[in-house]
Amino acid sequence: TKLSYGYLYAYLASKTAYNYMQSYIYGSVVPRIEPKTLSRLPIPILTAEKQHQIHLLIVEASELAVKANKILTLITKEIESNFVLTKRNKTEIISIKTILEGDKYTSESRLESDFYSNSVKEIEFQIKKDNYCMLGDLVQEIYRSGLRERKFVKENGIPMITGQDLSQRNLSGLKQLSKKFTRNIDKSTAKNKDILISVQGTIGRVEYVLNNQYKGVFASEQLSKITINENLIHPGYVFAFLKSKVGQILINKYKTGSIIEWIKENNIASVLIPIPSDLGKRIGVEIDKYAELFNLSVTKENQAIALIEKEIDLWQVS
Repeated sequence: TKLSYGYLYAYLASKTAYNYMQSYIYGSVVPRIEPKTLSRLPIPILTAEKQHQIHLLIVEASELAVKANKILTLITKEIESNFVLTKRNKTEIISIKTILEGDKYTSESRLESDFYSNSVKEIEFQIKKDNYCMLGDLVQEIYRSGLRERKFVKENGIPMITGQDLSQRNLSGLKQLSKKFTRNIDKSTAKNKDILISVQGTIGRVEYVLNNQYKGVFASEQLSKITINENLIHPGYVFAFLKSKVGQILINKYKTGSIIEWIKENNIASVLIPIPSDLGKRIGVEIDKYAELFNLSVTKENQAIALIEKEIDLWQVS
């Protein structure tokens, strides 16, 4: 039976297919699935009408995602075009005085080579030619939960995201923290116009909260939650800048740690942000459009997956 790609994708993204594939995993050190084993994955054959309906939802979701990503790509490239990115020198000479210097947020003496690379210094030099602020001067708060002990519940909890989750397109199936045994839930919960950034493990993943899957989730200790002062700058613009190659270089300047890399809230506050004459409103409005389109894309995809799971549940009942 020939199946449409949209229908097949929706099924492979469903919980049913996921559970099947989990049962095929072998290997304790490096878990894996053999292609031949995966070929035995059973595929439910729904009616042609249902298959077509699910396929169209996935096609719509894909088209919306393309439009959203195009907006984000154009915006980040526009930001990057304002800077000349230089390659890092293999050897650099740093004075003790420079090592002992700090700024209003980051005062600790740093010895990491990334902290003093000429590529970072060149970007900061270019930013300082025009109007700019440190990120800490533009925020209401940069908050990290400090969550250590976790108590999970099966339902009626608050979904928790980690640094790894920021790279996922779809956050369905997140573990839920107990509302009773988890501290500082309100302070750690992502709200509209917040910016989430991974600060432990993989550094610098950035996402924007705007009526999407990130709204209302608990940001774990692997994340910092940035609440921008909207009277000073548009949060969408700050997100776009941090997402760009320029922003990523400035963020990664502060990473430290040998086995697990990390950055602190005060380091994030030290990141330089160029201030446009319109306070980032034009770019911010475009980023809001991006977020809206991307969220609609995920919604369509979830609708398609839900249709398949509903049909499978009906089969089990009957």
